[in-house]
Amino acid sequence: MLNRNCGIKILHIALFVIFLFLTGCKDKPSFVAPTYVFMKWSDSVRKLDYRSYSECELFPKEKEVFMDMYGKFYFDDVFVTEVDDDNDKNIREDSRGYKYKVRNVNFECRRIMREGTRVLDIMKGQVEFVRFSDGPDAKRGWLMFNRTITRIGLTK
Repeated sequence: MLNRNCGIKILHIALFVIFLFLTGCKDKPSFVAPTYVFMKWSDSVRKLDYRSYSECELFPKEKEVFMDMYGKFYFDDVFVTEVDDDNDKNIREDSRGYKYKVRNVNFECRRIMREGTRVLDIMKGQVEFVRFSDGPDAKRGWLMFNRTITRIGLTK
């Protein structure tokens, strides 16, 4: 018999596969790469895997800061709720003169206490993804740049 968390994860995976199938049938390309990066980030926080975490962030925190930030809790059941439309006019330039594209992703998740794996909060957030077209970060693909996470509900 499957436990509740396993069932929820299977449901999220099934919904993600359906999303990929449906968006693959349209003329408009889907925005899968940042979703993958976001799921990788979430998994690295859960596992406290600094190396994997730092591959997802444009400006990763120091290892000690990462461990302090996520040492007592992690995010689980992360799912994307909305993705900004692809806009070729949304090209920016950083202070070094390198051009990058920006896309925003909205998501929801649960914040879990590591000790006892108790659900602390229901969270909602937005993350900004950037992809450089030139410069030293161009080969890194989509990277998380800015993230806002807000508690929208408490568990009992």
